[in-house]
Amino acid sequence: MDGEQAWRSLKHMSFREKSAWISLVSNLAVYGWYFATLAVAWLADRADADAFGWRLIAAFAVLVILEIVLHVVAALRAPEDALASEDERERLIALKSTNLAYGVLASGVVLSIAALLGDVAPFVVLNILFFALVLATVANYASLIVRFRVQA
Repeated sequence: MDGEQAWRSLKHMSFREKSAWISLVSNLAVYGWYFATLAVAWLADRADADAFGWRLIAAFAVLVILEIVLHVVAALRAPEDALASEDERERLIALKSTNLAYGVLASGVVLSIAALLGDVAPFVVLNILFFALVLATVANYASLIVRFRVQA
């Protein structure tokens, strides 16, 4: 797909699909950075819980600001679409995507419980839980996008 085809495809997406893309890319970028820096620190045995606590707070703040700005821009470009209520198809897509995300999150919780039983440090368990939450969020948005594309 060349640039012109990609632009035409973007112009014809519904607001909800654009919103899912915004959230997917934002989450991957921001939390990708967080977990990449965490992995590097762990491999170098420099993963400090206090420093990464602040990084996590900063990552969350950046994500919130980024999502607000990008969603406002998308809504201003198509205000009637942004204000439209969900139709039956969109509700079903959201429900199926949420079901998938729940399974991912539940698996992460089970893994976290196993880590607690294995006497893993609380900082590690916190990051396992948070990774499961981020993975579930990414799975939800990716599933939304795929379902919007397939049913378009």
